[in-house]
Amino acid sequence: MTTVLTDAGEFEVPDAAGSDGALWLSGREAEDATGWVAKSEGICKGDICVPLPPGREQEFVRGSRLNLVALWRHLGQPAVHSDRGHVWVLGASARVDDVLTANYHRLKVGNGYSPDDVNRKRLALEGVLVPLTAEWNERLLLGAGFHTVDCFWAWGPFRAWVAVK
Repeated sequence: MTTVLTDAGEFEVPDAAGSDGALWLSGREAEDATGWVAKSEGICKGDICVPLPPGREQEFVRGSRLNLVALWRHLGQPAVHSDRGHVWVLGASARVDDVLTANYHRLKVGNGYSPDDVNRKRLALEGVLVPLTAEWNERLLLGAGFHTVDCFWAWGPFRAWVAVK
C-alpha cells in the first residue's frame, strides 16, 4: 500500500508502483489524487493541458498508467518520498504543509518535547526564509507597473520572468 499526499488530500493507493524517480498510478488513481489525466494532447487538468516533451512520452505515460513524479517535476513542483517509498508527497500546497507540520509536531512530542517547546520553536522559525510563490512574484511585478509578465523558465523551485513596462 502506498500513501500519496496532494493538495486534494491523502490517498491510499494499493496498486501504485514507486521507485526513486517514478510513481506510477493507474489513470483513475492519478485523476482521483491529482485531477490530472492523460489525453492525446498531453496531460490535462480541466481545460489546462501540458504537452509532453517529444520523445519522452514513455517517462510520463505507459499504457493506462501515469508517472506522477515525472509530471510534478515537469511542472516544476516538488515530489518527495519516504525512505521506503511507501509515502509520497506531491506539491507544496497549504494542505500538504499542514499534514506534514502536524506529523512533525507529533514526532517531537513523542520524542519528549513539550507542546509548548514545539510551539515556541515554530513561532521562532515562522516567517524566516519564506519563499514567494510564482503567483506572488507575478503580482508583485504587475503591482510595480509591469503590464506583461511571463515566466519563461522553471526548474524545481526556481523561476525566471520577463517583465515589460
